[in-house]
Amino acid sequence: MTKIVNSWNDFDPLKHVIVGRADHSCVPPEEPATSEKVPIDS
Repeated sequence: MTKIVNSWNDFDPLKHVIVGRADHSCVPPEEPATSEKVPIDS
């Protein structure tokens, strides 16, 4: 049977399932920890 929802890896249990639309959602500002690590022109 194919899984419909997966966790990030095989070892962590699935903790949250978000069902619905992303209308009026909030996205945190970009921080060094979440930004790309490879330059665009590389």
